[in-house]
Amino acid sequence: MNNLADLVDRLAKSEVLAQSVEEATRQAAVLPVLDALGWDWRDLDEVAPEYVVRGGRVDYCLRTAGRTQVLVEVKRTGTDLDAHQEQLLR
Repeated sequence: MNNLADLVDRLAKSEVLAQSVEEATRQAAVLPVLDALGWDWRDLDEVAPEYVVRGGRVDYCLRTAGRTQVLVEVKRTGTDLDAHQEQLLR
């Protein structure tokens, strides 16, 4: 997990990421973190992007053995997440 700690530290210090849009956050932060945690984001059966759920979509659905384990919604860095609580609850 030392690599994960180093990655998170590097991301937290990134001035470029702090000014990036959501897609950049996905590519520069979320996918590398998923990779560091052992999720194969290249395998659509394991990490499904733009996954359809009731009331809309989430950015990623993490699955093992065909079963949903985690739903991930990505926002750009610096976003007030309180404004998105309703989306998360749906």
